[in-house]
Amino acid sequence: MFNILIDKLPETVEVNCQEVSINSDFRIFILFEQILHDHELSKEDKVKKCLSLFYNEEPSNLVEAIEQMFNFYSMSFMNNFHSAKKGKGSKKNKNLYDWDFDQGYIYSAFLTQYRIDLQEIDYLHWWKFRFLFMGLDEDNKISKIIGYRDVDTSKIKDKEEKKHYEKLKKEFAIPERISIEEIEKMNDLENILVNGGDISKVL
Repeated sequence: MFNILIDKLPETVEVNCQEVSINSDFRIFILFEQILHDHELSKEDKVKKCLSLFYNEEPSNLVEAIEQMFNFYSMSFMNNFHSAKKGKGSKKNKNLYDWDFDQGYIYSAFLTQYRIDLQEIDYLHWWKFRFLFMGLDEDNKISKIIGYRDVDTSKIKDKEEKKHYEKLKKEFAIPERISIEEIEKMNDLENILVNGGDISKVL
């Protein structure tokens, strides 16, 4: 299993028993997620666009190439720790942040905490970006907003406290840009990546 403390961040994935070069910059995977959430694109178009972003050259074994691409994107080596990152009382697969809607909060958090200007930096590996994002302090605005979105108000008994968090959840709610059907498909994909299964069934 990969360990960022001792292992070098990968720049390739293995397809057909061969190391294939990839594009690993964090910007690629923000675009990647935007493509996956674009309800105007067909499933086939989404996969094609993601493949062209991820690989420098299209691999011959597309089924394995797609699986490796999604494994890299989802940091599948972290599956053993997946449940530990769920917030208290949160609904499974709830979308707690959005790269477009929250872009200003995320940008300022990286600049404030890490002195990393995401506009100026030439390259930042996707996994490193994700680890840094996961490690943002609770004092950052984006961390607070994620916390508001993650609160299950149905479990709050105090009326004033419940009203307070419902107001915050409404204020910082992520606008819905995809259908319920698309959300369910994304959730099914995440479950397969976490628990294993046939990825072709949701592509």
